[in-house]
Amino acid sequence: MKLQQEVETLTKAGVQVIAISYDGTATLAKFSENAKLTFPLLSDPNSEVINAYKIRNEEADNTPRSRGVPHPGTFLIDSSEIIRAKLGHEGYREPAQGGEASPMAKSSKVRVGIDLGGTKMYAVVLNDKGDVIGSARNPSLGHEGSRKGLERLVATAQEAIADAKAEDRKLVGVGIGCPGVVDLDKGVLRTAPNLGWSDVPVRKVLSKALDCPVTVLNDVDAGTYGEYRFGAGEGSSSLLGVFPGTGLGGGFVYRGQILHGKRYSCMELGDLRVGGSTLLRGGDEWPTLEDLTSRLAISSAITVEAYRGKAPSMVGLPINIIKSKMILNSVAIDEHAVTQILDQSIHVLGTGLAGVVSLLGPDMIVLGGGLVEKFPERYTSALKKRLKQLVTPELTEDLKIRSAKLGDDAGVLGAAAYTEIE
Repeated sequence: MKLQQEVETLTKAGVQVIAISYDGTATLAKFSENAKLTFPLLSDPNSEVINAYKIRNEEADNTPRSRGVPHPGTFLIDSSEIIRAKLGHEGYREPAQGGEASPMAKSSKVRVGIDLGGTKMYAVVLNDKGDVIGSARNPSLGHEGSRKGLERLVATAQEAIADAKAEDRKLVGVGIGCPGVVDLDKGVLRTAPNLGWSDVPVRKVLSKALDCPVTVLNDVDAGTYGEYRFGAGEGSSSLLGVFPGTGLGGGFVYRGQILHGKRYSCMELGDLRVGGSTLLRGGDEWPTLEDLTSRLAISSAITVEAYRGKAPSMVGLPINIIKSKMILNSVAIDEHAVTQILDQSIHVLGTGLAGVVSLLGPDMIVLGGGLVEKFPERYTSALKKRLKQLVTPELTEDLKIRSAKLGDDAGVLGAAAYTEIE
């Protein structure tokens, strides 16, 4: 649509055009009292504005301002958004090709979120309302190396976009959660033990292939942010995410921002040291929280008890086969040794989290991962009890502990949404 037509469209909709930028890429518009105009708010792409800025009788100051910071009674919008704006006038139709009218139903902007895991990569496409409109999954195949892995990541994102039928929409950002330590400045995955990759230029490759900004996060940070925005953590201001799985991961969101170091992702809960010892550590080296609380640790202890005849349902099973559902079944049939191992693991997790709660003072803890999904009440109630034993009372008075709601979608939704922040 040409600039003149854009201005005419706005005028017919009851919007007074006050100023147009010299290159025609943006229009500063003023609402009349009866006009309704809905489009993504530049300072918050998830928001919609319906008659938000009503005329105030005073004349608007025409002095240019930065994008997303309008004058009272005025609003700065992209010309591309004017074309796709949903005007609140009954019967309005956007002129279509060939002179026919068509409803302006589709959003023009999309974001992609990707979760790179040890076994699979998963991508979703979000419109500017935060709705998932497309997705794709592929195996990670880490053993084939990072170069082929990056190619599959690009292909997976493109497949998700195709599934959303969004090839003609503007891709404004891609967020990806990666399983390891991330160099946030450079967008590089420094180490990914579960994939066997190191120093992978994720941002550089994806941004070039997909032609848009790319935000690279730690996968647990992305999952924690997803729960904060869309899941169990909604309404919190300081959220601690704890995800026991093959390992033990953690993330922290404070007032909408992921907590991280100057350059690298942090909140490596699994590396915290707790009292005691294991055969995997030297006599003077304390075990990590992950050594004692991950599913892998629990499964390892169960194989020993099974060998001793105390967990008959698990006899002869290798560690990699003993997963959360099998542990649930064992507890359900009252295999006491398995129940004791699980409860002791949760007790130790509470001991480790007590230090984190004392240090950061979250108002909510969200627990995720396969084990928590199978034993939500067991984890939440035991951790509440342990934290009250060890933490200053004032810090647990209003502390809520919930199990995660989003499952596998937490990471992709969080990664996509965080592109608005970065």
